[in-house]
Amino acid sequence: MGQAPNLVSASYKDTNGDGTIDRIDVVYDKNIAVSAFEVGDWTFPTNPASLSVVSGSVSGTTVEITVTNAPANTTVLGITKVKYTANAGTPNSITDGIDPAVTSGDITITDAAAPQVSDLAIYDTDFDGLIDKI
Repeated sequence: MGQAPNLVSASYKDTNGDGTIDRIDVVYDKNIAVSAFEVGDWTFPTNPASLSVVSGSVSGTTVEITVTNAPANTTVLGITKVKYTANAGTPNSITDGIDPAVTSGDITITDAAAPQVSDLAIYDTDFDGLIDKI
């Protein structure tokens, strides 16, 4: 047995550009191999947006957690934290193939969502048919 994978960071994203957060990416310090993503292993101890875990997948060192209930038309959630609990759902579902990940601390999720344009106005202030200002 070697060293267990450790959760080192997390960020939230709007993956489809609709202005609503729909994914949390958590990053481990080692590549992850899982037999199945376990919704019950993931919680949000600090969760002002009332996010809920729907599903997830793994890509290298990143666990991509699909979430719902984020407020519409905002990509700023305030202080939100994520936690992996090794034995909450399927025991030891996050592993590097040899060593299971241990229960993490509460990890603050950072904002990785691109800003979305919510309003746009075009002006032709001198009425010459050309746009003067956006």
